[in-house]
Amino acid sequence: MTDTALTTADIDRILEGASRRRLPSLATESLWGAQAIADFMGTSADYVRKLSTTDDECPIRIRGGRYYATRTEIAEWLRPKEERRP
Repeated sequence: MTDTALTTADIDRILEGASRRRLPSLATESLWGAQAIADFMGTSADYVRKLSTTDDECPIRIRGGRYYATRTEIAEWLRPKEERRP
């Protein structure tokens, strides 16, 4: 399987969806597992695993043996650096 980088259109689609959602709790905000994170990002689970080890700024981490991130962290990380919140 070949992983492809996210395109600008992919990032815009993810950010647009994230900005429209009102996430009421950490339970709905949490993404557990590489596949759940990949589904949210529109990429493969293999690419998520690779990102977690190769990108120091990537918010994907391992907790209890599973990949974990929140929707907000992913959406913020995908923004251009100059647009990110401090």
